[in-house]
This record gives sequence, structure tokens and C-alpha cells, in this order.
Amino acid sequence: MTRATRNLLVRLGLCFLTSCVFLLPLATFTPTARADSHSQIRVLSSALRKRIADAKIKSLAVADFAPVGGASSGEGLYFADILHLYLAESPKKYDLIAREAAGHFLETRKLVLRDLESAEVLKQSADSLHVEALLTGSVAREAQQLILTASLKRSADGSVIASEKILIPSDSFFDSLRTYPLAETPVSISQLTDRGVRPPEFLDVPAPQFRGPADGTMGVRGDAAILLNLVVSAEGRVTNLKVVKGAGPEFADVAWCAMRAFRFRPALDRTGKPVAVVMPMQVFFSATR
Repeated sequence: MTRATRNLLVRLGLCFLTSCVFLLPLATFTPTARADSHSQIRVLSSALRKRIADAKIKSLAVADFAPVGGASSGEGLYFADILHLYLAESPKKYDLIAREAAGHFLETRKLVLRDLESAEVLKQSADSLHVEALLTGSVAREAQQLILTASLKRSADGSVIASEKILIPSDSFFDSLRTYPLAETPVSISQLTDRGVRPPEFLDVPAPQFRGPADGTMGVRGDAAILLNLVVSAEGRVTNLKVVKGAGPEFADVAWCAMRAFRFRPALDRTGKPVAVVMPMQVFFSATR
């Protein structure tokens, strides 16, 4: 196990009525870390965070991304989800409102994603969502790549704060996003203890900020641990999440909403073929006033 592997912690935050901190440390069979490597999506989020800071934006929302000229898609939902998770990481000096808020704003007014290109609609979003800026984007597919464009605009007047574009090589992970957030359970699932199986590697694993209680009561005090089993597909997607020990069923719901966006380099069998695996992960949290 490398030093990077030993040192990597994936922090998960859960907002109780009290303040709670979640740590997802590497357990015996956790994936090999790639702490020395940054995904293109993480780099994009870092650029956006810098522009947010430069513009002194204090509040923003992330809307669904969409195919150019199209409606919502699995790819668009995924990229909006993963960027929201990266933008929610600490430290930050802005309020990031709930991921579903922009969609609810459009739905209640019978609007569609392309309406967010209108300065008037953006002004309405400012009044309704109480945010200074809105992040929107588009996803276009070419032969061997995806073109991801992210645009951050001031809600008050539609002026552009940031416009970033990245090219992402297409692979089986991104091909599978047509069904995002749903994912089929793999027919054959290996164990990390199986001979010759090489564990998955972290690619996009931001530190999501959960909202809502982790178990059925609000009376959690001190330290507690939750054991999860994740199924990571041969494409590197989290397809299933099960709470094995230590929390009520509602924790699985809030954990799934964040961890479904995690991206891994898939596990490999002894022949080097990508395989689906069950990956145990233990979550430690402290509840404090």
C-alpha cells in the first residue's frame, strides 16, 4: 500500500441539527488511491471556484446540464451532480443551495433548461432561489469524446462570470451515463478477496455534503461507524449501495444521491479484464453540538 493510499481520506459531511463530520477512510479492501492525479472534472471545478471567488459571489445554484439544444439527459444530470459535489467541498465562502432547487424552479413555472439562457428568466431565478449566480452547461458528443461547457452567470442581469470548456475522452463509464442515475446491477460480481483481482482506483470522488439525518433519530452523540457495501461496475460506476451496519435505511438514500456520481477506474481480474466488484467502505462520524 502506497503512502498516498494510506493518507487519502474521503470526507463526507452530514448536517444534523447538530454539526456532524463524516470521514470515509481507506479500509482493508478499499480502492487504490490516485491522489497524485486530478481528473478533468476536478480541474474544471477548481477553475470555477477561482472565478466565483474573484467575482465575490456569495450564493449560487447548479442547474441540470443538457445536450446542445436538447432536454435533460443522463449525461447532463451526471455532470451537474459531480460539479455540484466538487463545488460543495470545503473550504468555500459561498452558499450552494440544494441541487434540485433550479429544477424545481423551472418545473413550477413550466419552463425548460434552454429558458435559462434568457436574462429575464435568470432574474426570476434570483428572486425565487435567492442566489447571485446560476451554473448551467451543455454536453455534446463527438466520435471519441464529450465536449462539456460550463457557464456561470449573474442571476440579476445574465452577465457571464465564467465560461469553461473541456474535452473528455469517451469511454464505457460515460457511455453508461445514458441511464444515469439508474444503473443495472451487474450479473456477475467479484469479491476483492478473489485471487488476482486488482481493486478499483479513485478517479472522481469528491467530498459530498449530505443534508438530513444519518439514522432514524436525532439523538446521536459521540462517535459512530457505518459500514457500507458498494457495487462498482465494470464501467467504474457505483450501481448499488447497501448499509451493512450502523444506520437506518434513510442513510442509504442520502448516501446514494451523492455516491452515485463517484467515478472509479474499474477493478481488473487476473487477465486484466474490467470486472464488477463489491467494495466495503466504513464511514466514521462524530456528532457534536
